[in-house]
Amino acid sequence: MTREWAKLPFYDPEGALRNLAENRSIGFIPGGRHSRWTGLRTNMSKELRQWLDATVFTFGIRQALGVNAHLAFHEDEDFDFLVSWVDGEWHNFCPVQLKELVPDYLNPTADLNQVIAKLARYQRQTDTNAAIKLNRAGQFNPNVLEVPDLPFKELWLFGSSSPDNTEWFLYRALNAPRLFEFRIPA
Repeated sequence: MTREWAKLPFYDPEGALRNLAENRSIGFIPGGRHSRWTGLRTNMSKELRQWLDATVFTFGIRQALGVNAHLAFHEDEDFDFLVSWVDGEWHNFCPVQLKELVPDYLNPTADLNQVIAKLARYQRQTDTNAAIKLNRAGQFNPNVLEVPDLPFKELWLFGSSSPDNTEWFLYRALNAPRLFEFRIPA
């Protein structure tokens, strides 16, 4: 797989986010809770919504881990996109399965712990990371998480932490849990 993945086009998440910020005519609101974002809830725009979420996530990984992470959109049976970075002589690839805690207006009873519990249903161990976008207003509290044994290498949670969606958080939940904060480039 690694040879196949190395041939994919990888994109700079920071450049993509700066480009979107300069091109406000498309109504890009990375937090996703604004009514102008609801147009991305159609099946036709699901791919664009996932691209935006993957881009924000990868930018967050770049900021949190201090690596020059890039992303490629390549779906497989157990992942939605790839994150890649070079560490010394090693070219690293990280497959990511993207999930979402949907906004209140779509499902007011949806619960983060339910989304996490569904991840435990995957049968086999994998090197894939799971990333859940928290698409809800309010504060994130990692102390209320109920994380069962998961077949994923890592579980990441991310979401906007400011009303204007410029400040974000990324939480590593499995291996050495830690909360990271970052700003979307303007």
